[in-house]
Formats: sequence, C-alpha cells, structure tokens
Amino acid sequence: MTLLALDTSTSTLHLAIKGDDFYEERMIFDSLQHSDAMLGQIKALLKDHNKTLKDLDLLFCTRGPGAFTSLRIGMATLKGFALALDIPLVTIPTLDVIANSVKFFPGAIIPVIDAKKKRYYLGFFNSELSVIKSLDGNTEDLISLVNKEPSVLVTGPDAK
Repeated sequence: MTLLALDTSTSTLHLAIKGDDFYEERMIFDSLQHSDAMLGQIKALLKDHNKTLKDLDLLFCTRGPGAFTSLRIGMATLKGFALALDIPLVTIPTLDVIANSVKFFPGAIIPVIDAKKKRYYLGFFNSELSVIKSLDGNTEDLISLVNKEPSVLVTGPDAK
C-alpha cells in the first residue's frame, strides 16, 4: 500500500509518502505560494520512489485550521487525485497533526497556528493526545491554557 500525505495549512508545505518498504517526508519552508511548489514536489517525491499517481492507494490531507486559500489548494488537489484514481481521501485536523508530531512529550500539548490580527488557532491536548479544547483565541487565552498544567509544551509553526 502506498499513501501520500499533504499539509498546506501554514507557510510550510509538508509532504510525505509511505510504502511497504519506504517512508519520506519533505518540508518546503516559507512556501507561501503552495500552488507553485506543490505539484512539482509531489511529482518529485513519487519519482524518487519509482512511483506514479496510479500507484497511490490512499491520500491524507489536513483540513484546518490554517491559511484558508492554502488549505483549499491542497484539499482540491488531493480531492482531484482521489476522484481520478478512485481512491480514498482522509482529512485530519491540523492541530491533531501538530500535537501527534510531539506525542513523546509527557505533559499537555498546545499546538499554535497564527490566525492573523493577534489571534491564534489553539488546541489543548492531554498527555494521551485527547483534545481537551480547541479554539480561536488571543495571547491571554494561550497564557490561560499554559497556566492550567504543570507541564506544557507549546508547539507548532507559530509557537514563539
């Protein structure tokens, strides 16, 4: 089984491919124009593993929160692939993906994405990665979440 995953929710374009005997992940930083880089990166990723689109069995894509236009570009691209290839497309919340990337952390995890205008998309996950809270908040909301737990990891592309 070969799967392709794509995250276009932030300024960093994330791509991954996994097969029975290989796995590769790529991050293209500051790729504000995902539409310019995405298809070429997908093509290169497939080629590097001697695969074509027809070899794909399953597609994954983040569904937000994040940059609305970028999310639409990523989801529309993979939805087109899914329809043309007659394969499933699974969408995953972006904050869940970020939290799972640091699942080794023993305390609470707060993924952060800049929502612009001094607002943030925030998630609050316990150590078992269960979502306790997900919100569109400000700096005070973030501080309030951090102060709720003795051990907290604030993470994500906009955790500064």
